Amino acid sequence: MYLQRILESRRCRRLGSALLSPVLFVAMSATFFHIAGAQEFRGSIAGAVVDAQNAPIPDATVIVRNLDTGAVFRTKANGRGDYTAPSLAPGRYGVRVEAPSFKSFEQNGIILQAGENPHVNVALQVGDVSQEIVVTADAAIVDPSNATISQVITTREVEDLPQNGRTPVVLAQLGVGVSSTNRPGTTRPFDNAGAAAISIAGTQDESTEILLDGFTRY
Repeated sequence: MYLQRILESRRCRRLGSALLSPVLFVAMSATFFHIAGAQEFRGSIAGAVVDAQNAPIPDATVIVRNLDTGAVFRTKANGRGDYTAPSLAPGRYGVRVEAPSFKSFEQNGIILQAGENPHVNVALQVGDVSQEIVVTADAAIVDPSNATISQVITTREVEDLPQNGRTPVVLAQLGVGVSSTNRPGTTRPFDNAGAAAISIAGTQDESTEILLDGFTRY
């Protein structure tokens, strides 16, 4: 009788473990995909619309246009004069702002890189809406919500610059504060270590992570 109870107890534990494992797998999978999904390549353009006295202009019409594709996003400034154009693909953009009794404002040449959220503040001048002020030169824009330092390697740089082993990961060394910790030598194209052995701002190479479309690659 005692031996039978021990065997039954072991069967229950094995059954409980078998039932628990899929639950843990599902929970871990859901957590992984939630984290991976948080990696977002799209960005946004936001800012404030004010007058010459720095007073907000509510309900100002804001038109954000992708100069490469022609896609247009329209929105209005809220009661504090703030506006946001979310979920924008990387590219060149122009921002146009209109409000009654004010001159129209348009700024082109805004370069939006992957994951950036720059602010483009607009100060409207009193005048007829048919009059407009156009800014065509690239203007310095900041992202006050993000203190990280980033750098984008352009398609032309990837195509034209020489790469050890034809591995584009080595181009990460063009970034500020990035250096290789790999031994000098030839890097094979599909090595998971050599090209990715980099130090950023003096950190150990084991503390870096490379993501491809939001998923860990190295």
